[in-house]
Amino acid sequence: MTEPHLTCPLCQGIQFQRSIGRINSKWGMNSRPVILLICMRCRHVLPFWDTNSIFDLSNLSEV
Repeated sequence: MTEPHLTCPLCQGIQFQRSIGRINSKWGMNSRPVILLICMRCRHVLPFWDTNSIFDLSNLSEV
């Protein structure tokens, strides 16, 4: 079985920068950390809640 490869849903780019961000709840009571993958081609942002993903997020450069 082949491993899935992450591609940008807008431009089909395959290179991403990795950044860490936070998303607040509707009322601002909770703040949850997220991994943000930013497409190097079109700058579209893909948020991931944690490291549990079908994609390997460990080999991306962090900004």
